[in-house]
Amino acid sequence: MQKYQTYLLGALLIIITAIDLPIAEGANLTFFVSPLVGADSNPGTEEKPFASLERARDALRELKKNNRSKLPVGATVVLREGTYHMTQTFVLTQEDSGTNDAPIVYQAYGGEEVRLSGGLAIPFERFQPVTSTDELSQIDGEARDHVLRANLKDMELAHSIESRWDRSLPGKPERPAPEEFIFDDEAMQLARWPNNGWTRISQVVTPGPVLRGGASTGEPASLRVDTDRPSRWTNTDVWLRGFWKWDYFDESLAIKSIDPANRLFTLDGSTLYGIKAGARYFAFNILRELDQEGEYFVDRERAVLFFWPPQRLSKWRARLTLLSEPVLSLSGASYITFRGVIIEEGRDDAVHVQGGQGNHIVNCTIRNFGKDGVVITGGQEHEVSNSSIYNIGLRGVVISGGDRKKLKPAGHALVSNHIHHYGRRGTTYPGVDIDGVGIHVVRNSIHDAPHTGIQFMGNDHVIELNEIHHVCAETTDAGAIYTGRDWTVRGNIIRHNFIHDLLGMDNKGDVSAIYLDDLASGTSMTGNVLARVRRGVKIGGGRDNIVENNVFVNCDTSFSVDARAVTWGSKFLSNDGVLRKRLDRLPYQTAPWSTRYPQLSQILNDDPGIPKRNVVRRNVMYQCAQTSIDPIARFYGAIQDNWETDSDPGFDDMSTDNFGMKGGALVEAKIPGWDNIPFGKIGVHKAIDE
Repeated sequence: MQKYQTYLLGALLIIITAIDLPIAEGANLTFFVSPLVGADSNPGTEEKPFASLERARDALRELKKNNRSKLPVGATVVLREGTYHMTQTFVLTQEDSGTNDAPIVYQAYGGEEVRLSGGLAIPFERFQPVTSTDELSQIDGEARDHVLRANLKDMELAHSIESRWDRSLPGKPERPAPEEFIFDDEAMQLARWPNNGWTRISQVVTPGPVLRGGASTGEPASLRVDTDRPSRWTNTDVWLRGFWKWDYFDESLAIKSIDPANRLFTLDGSTLYGIKAGARYFAFNILRELDQEGEYFVDRERAVLFFWPPQRLSKWRARLTLLSEPVLSLSGASYITFRGVIIEEGRDDAVHVQGGQGNHIVNCTIRNFGKDGVVITGGQEHEVSNSSIYNIGLRGVVISGGDRKKLKPAGHALVSNHIHHYGRRGTTYPGVDIDGVGIHVVRNSIHDAPHTGIQFMGNDHVIELNEIHHVCAETTDAGAIYTGRDWTVRGNIIRHNFIHDLLGMDNKGDVSAIYLDDLASGTSMTGNVLARVRRGVKIGGGRDNIVENNVFVNCDTSFSVDARAVTWGSKFLSNDGVLRKRLDRLPYQTAPWSTRYPQLSQILNDDPGIPKRNVVRRNVMYQCAQTSIDPIARFYGAIQDNWETDSDPGFDDMSTDNFGMKGGALVEAKIPGWDNIPFGKIGVHKAIDE
C-alpha cells in the first residue's frame, strides 16, 4: 500500500479554523477516520482521527474554500477498521471533486476491514429461546429446540419495517426492499414453503385484474392448490412469489385470504400478464414454515424476530438491513475513488454515480442489498474494477451513459469484477445492465443467478473476455448475454467470452449463450467459446449480425437464425409497435447514424421483416447436436465454412476446460485463417489501478 505523508497537525487546525493557508508544493494531504477511536472534534490525523466520513468530507471542503475551490494536490481519506453505521446516504457532489492529476481517494488502511453498513446490529444478548406457549404453538416441533427470538421493540427498526414484497411495473423504479436479516455476512432465507424450488397451482378459479392482455376480472384472483399445507399457516401476511404466466417474468402477490377446506387462495393486487394453471410459485413470510437452519421470520406487529441459527458459526454478527436509500452517492462529482472497502446491508442500492467524470470503485466488496449494487447514470469515464458484487436483490451493476443521438461514447468500464448471486428479490433481472453508447465490459466473472448475465441496449459497446456460467437457472426464453426488440441497437461487439454450463430451469430450459431477441440487429459475435449450453447463439429474426470464429462445445444447438417477423412475429412491424417507436426516437437517417449504420437508414424500405445479411462463418462445432437456420435466413444471409466435428479440433486441455487451441491444431487446416482465441485471458484478472 502506498505510504501516506501525514499533514501537519498545526496546519490542519489552522485550516479547520478557516484561515487561508497555501499547500506546500508536492504535499499529499491525508485525513484519517476511525469509527472505533475517532471523534469529529479531532484534527483528522493518524493519532487523532475523525469519527465520520462526513467530517472528512467537510474538512476537504473547508480546505478547498481556503484555496479558491481547488486542491493543487491529491487528497486521501484513510478509513481505519470497523463498521461505519450509515443512517443516511454519504453524498459527494461537484464541490467534493478532485481532478485527473489530483484525485480524491477514500480507502481502507492497509489490510484492515472497513465496512460501510446500512444495517442495524442486533446484539447476541437480544436472542433468547422461545418460551411462550402461544409462540411455541406456531413453530413446528423440531424447530422449537432451535429457534431463537429477539425483541426489537426498543430498537430503531421498530418504526421502519417494510412489509410489501411486490415489484414495480417494468420501466418503473423499484421501491426499497423490505428489511432482510443478515447473519454471518450472508442473507438468510425468509421462512417459506417449499424450502427450495417451486410448487404448482392446480386451477385458476378467477384470473383477477390483469394489466397487459389476457383474461381479466374486477374481482380478486383466486387459485386452487393441491396441498393442505396452508391450513397450518397462522400469520396473516403471507405472500406468494411466482412465474404466473411466462417464465421470464416473476411477481410477488399478497394473499388476501385462505380457504383451507377448499384449498383456495384469494390474492390481493393485479398481475402483469395474468395467471395460468400449472404456474410455479412458492409461499413465504410464514412463521409456521420456519423449519430449517438459516430461516427467519419477523413479526411486524410485535417487532419480534424469530431465527434458527446455523449450527456451524464462524462468528455472531446479526444485522437487519435498514437504510432505505443508497449508502454512497456521487452526484456531479468527479475524480473520486473508493478503494478496498466493504459496502453492505441496505434496502435500496449500494452506490449511485450520477454525472461527473473519472470516478472509480476499486477492489471493493458490495453485498447484501435489496435492490441494485452499483448504478452509474450519465457522466464520463467511470469505472468499477476488481470488486466483488453479490447477494444482490435485483441487478449487480447498472451502467448508462453517452449521447445516443450523437453516438458520443460514455467511456464507462466494468473491469475484472466478480458478480454472482443476484436477482434474489426479483428473479428476472440481469447481473450487468448497460445502455447508451460506448461502454466496455471486460474480464468479469458472472455466475449463479436465475436470469441473464449481461443485458445490453444502445450502441458501440464492447463485451469481451468475460466468463459467464450457471445463469438463466430459473427462467426460459433467456440468454447469458441478451438484447432484443430494437433495430437501433447496433455496433456492439461480443468477443472472446467463455460462456458455459447453461442449461436453464431443471436442465431443460429454452436458454441461449448469446440471444438477439425479436429482430435485434447489427451485433458482431466473434471468438467466443460456448460450452455445454442448450443453445449457443440465437438470432431472433434480426439482420446484419456476424457470428464468426466461435467455438461451440457440446451444445444441443450451436446456432439458430429464424425468420419470425415473416410469420408469427409480423406484429413487431406495426407502425405503433415498439420497434418503430424506438426507431423514430433517433435520427437514424442523418449523420452520424446514416454513415455509421448505413443499412439502418433504409430499413423501412428494405423488407424490414426479412433477416437479411446475417453472416455465420468459420465456426467450430464440436460434438453439437444440430444447427437451426430458417430457409429464408439462409437465402438472404451467408452461412458458410463452418466445421462440425466429433474429433478434438486441437484444444489445449478439454479435461480442465481449457478450450484454447494448440499450435498446429487441426482447426487451422480445416478453417484456413483461423484466428486463435486468447482463452487464457478470459475471466477475472487483477485490475491495473493499484
